[in-house]
Amino acid sequence: MFNTLEDDELIEVKNTLIKFANGEKSALQNAWHNSEWPSETWNRFAKKDIIGFTETSNRKGILRIFSLIEGFCRGSGDSSFCTSLIVQFLLCNPIKNKYFPNYKSKFNDITCFALTEKQGGSSPFDMTTTLRAKKNQINGVKWHITNAPACDNILTFGKDKKTNKFFLGLLPSDQKGIRITQLEAEGMKNSPVGTIHMLNAQCEDFVVSSKAVKLAIGNAFILERLGVGFAAVGTIEHHLEDLIAYIKNRKVSDQRIYKHQYIQKRITDIKINLDALKALLRLTVQFYIERRDITSLASQVKLKAVENVREFCKNAIFCYGSYGIQKEVGLMRVLNDSMGGSIAGGTEEIHRNMIFAKMIRQYR
Repeated sequence: MFNTLEDDELIEVKNTLIKFANGEKSALQNAWHNSEWPSETWNRFAKKDIIGFTETSNRKGILRIFSLIEGFCRGSGDSSFCTSLIVQFLLCNPIKNKYFPNYKSKFNDITCFALTEKQGGSSPFDMTTTLRAKKNQINGVKWHITNAPACDNILTFGKDKKTNKFFLGLLPSDQKGIRITQLEAEGMKNSPVGTIHMLNAQCEDFVVSSKAVKLAIGNAFILERLGVGFAAVGTIEHHLEDLIAYIKNRKVSDQRIYKHQYIQKRITDIKINLDALKALLRLTVQFYIERRDITSLASQVKLKAVENVREFCKNAIFCYGSYGIQKEVGLMRVLNDSMGGSIAGGTEEIHRNMIFAKMIRQYR
């Protein structure tokens, strides 16, 4: 297998996370089945030797995050908790570093990306949350927010009441004007989601600028889509290794099942799809480094990544037979989480709209 990113430093980051995450498999599996935030895993992850890889103030730092995410999923086979890492390091941290560099927080603080509202659905700018700038107060409700039940800080968005311009604000979650209720999602169970109620919540760190907010959200979602691609690669490779070991050893009627053409077809389909996703990621990352427009490519990555994970689970389960749906294998967890991956960060229709719009401009 070729590396998704060919760079010695990035490979070292990935290998470090593979080793770390491999030791967290049991804790992550238990947290998933109990619908819990894996706090012990996060605390171990947040040690400075790991958190040192998470500087996001430049593009090299972003590439380290991509390798970190791929390595974590490669070592654990768990893409659910990685959703929280994507939110923390690709959605929140770049915005915090750019707009709130002096905001005081601990290195292991958790931040949530409080954008969506129930009435807005997949339209991120349909927001009723408001800011009263003179009083430093925010009022509104944010719905289905990843990391909300476990967060220390809230990165939120809405409209300034006076100017009607968009704002972004960063505020602590442990204050009187904030109430967070956890939702009982059936997917991505160890990346908890919740509803955030803000009633005159105090926010001293905010920026009022529609241009800045649109740019921040747009850039954040591009990074999120690439992060999902790297998570998919790591998750598939983890479970593919287990699958190959199984088919090499499993016998039916005294014949190893890997010799069956039926099995070989499914395994080669997995390999072709995986390498195609890696190649698409490489191209998109190269364009990102060159500061070219990757809006359409990022959406292609997200669509292909989620589709690949689903197809992998289906093919793997068919190769395993009844063993493939056993709890210890973990494929049903991955398949369940992949359904949430097709919704979070924009539905498939939104991504197809972006790809189609680019095609219309290109083919005149």
